[in-house]
Amino acid sequence: MTTVYDRNPALQKPRGRAAWAESLVPILEELRDRLRQRPVQEIAQLAGVARQPEECMLMLQHLNGAFSLSWPELVVYAAGSHEPCGAELQGLVLYYLTMADGTPVTGHWVAFRDLPNGWLYNQAFQSYTGDVLVQAIGDDLDQLHRAARAAGGQPLDLGDISYAFVGLPRIPLAFVYWRGDEEFPAQAQVLFDAAAGNYLPIDGSAALGRRLISQILAEAASSSSTKEL
Repeated sequence: MTTVYDRNPALQKPRGRAAWAESLVPILEELRDRLRQRPVQEIAQLAGVARQPEECMLMLQHLNGAFSLSWPELVVYAAGSHEPCGAELQGLVLYYLTMADGTPVTGHWVAFRDLPNGWLYNQAFQSYTGDVLVQAIGDDLDQLHRAARAAGGQPLDLGDISYAFVGLPRIPLAFVYWRGDEEFPAQAQVLFDAAAGNYLPIDGSAALGRRLISQILAEAASSSSTKEL
């Protein structure tokens, strides 16, 4: 299956993440056309999403938010909103539904570099996920706990701090954080369920991991602003 990543190998470049979202726009209808050729019941079953036949909707969770997908228009909305979501999230959900093959969640965490083709772009991915989290949080681990819970995270027993999230229905995500000491600086890493490659191309997984870190940092900023009031 040809993906945006094949057409836009600039993902590892500084502007690559924005270019990835931009490159989705002309092919969203292509993905929608592929999906419309399949039974909606099959799509929902393989992707593990809820179906509401009476409202012609598919329902799914992404991080700490609920989203709906109209059928057959196949446009993604945040629950309760009449404004379509941005191109990046539209593309993530449409690719997820298109690629979903029903592979069960494994419960086995792997690094981005261990996903199909992930090793080619791991350095770039780390630079805008784990490295950014460390730079923003530093030693304020209490703030990280609060932000992770606010973003919908469930605690794990990995590293010094770790939380799991619903990236998409069958793509659990996690981050693990190791505090620094006199010998080693703090480190953080985004982890994926080993089945993620059955549901998203590597550029989609990269975007999903970045969205997780962005959400955590947004919650951290919100928490800091509240404390200052």
